[in-house]
Amino acid sequence: MKKLLAFLLFFIFAALYLIGYRINTSSSIPPGIYKLEKSDNFNNGDLVVFCLTADEAEYAKMKGYISLGIVCPSLSVPLTKYIAASAGDSVSILDNIKVNGEILINSHVLKTDRYGEPTKTVKYPQRLLKDKQFLMYSGYNPNSYDSRYYGLIEKHQIIGKSKPVFIW
Repeated sequence: MKKLLAFLLFFIFAALYLIGYRINTSSSIPPGIYKLEKSDNFNNGDLVVFCLTADEAEYAKMKGYISLGIVCPSLSVPLTKYIAASAGDSVSILDNIKVNGEILINSHVLKTDRYGEPTKTVKYPQRLLKDKQFLMYSGYNPNSYDSRYYGLIEKHQIIGKSKPVFIW
């Protein structure tokens, strides 16, 4: 009976995953159930799921910031963050993130990570984003692994939008 129940639960979770439902347990966004939706149109404020470049993913896996996965080409799990800036926006990352001259909350660039190790940070004195470039950010958690540490992402790295279904 226990094996049947375990199989049924596995089947239900696998089916929900295949149709786009995800459970978030990271601290970058509120924990809960999210629905992944395919899209080709992304704007500031959208919560998106994306893959890091191979080099950035390898570094993040080595440091323990992300884990192994099967979704991204780098065999890492994708990240979920908000788009804070896109084409035409002016961004700078020095001591914090500024978008169009405004400092984003909880965007102070940390000198050390949660393990006490020095962080690899990105420094942009000021940059105007080009078409299909995005700055990713989580104002929810000031310790989030976001564009402060891996830089801008390109549109082709985005898998889709993530919509909250149930938050706890």
